[in-house]
Amino acid sequence: MGKQASTGTQLQLSISSVYTKVAYVTDISGPDADGQFWDATDLDSDYIEDGEPVGQVSPGSVTAELFYDPTDATHQAIITRKLAQTKSDWKIVFPDAEEIAFEGTPKKFAPKAAKGDGIKASLEVKLSSLPTYPE
Repeated sequence: MGKQASTGTQLQLSISSVYTKVAYVTDISGPDADGQFWDATDLDSDYIEDGEPVGQVSPGSVTAELFYDPTDATHQAIITRKLAQTKSDWKIVFPDAEEIAFEGTPKKFAPKAAKGDGIKASLEVKLSSLPTYPE
């Protein structure tokens, strides 16, 4: 995947075993998997914290911003999954058809309104396993 415009990138949610584009997404960030470390600094260490991996990785989250439509089926599905704490399959699909697949549960879906702007919502999906990246 070389340099490409982000226009056409999609966040997709599996609804009834069919990946469906989440409507009106304007921004996607993540996944932001993060390795876990312990501090092995001792009295003989330099002035640098020794970060030693513990062998675990937090799968992190995916966040998105979108224009909110309360009647949109994908927005309703996200809210239903958030309230029921349901894990679902998701994908970020890039314009060249490469994709990042992950499983996660909506942690946050927060509508917001501001003067001079459309009604929007912030979405955060907490991953329950490490994402699968393009090879």
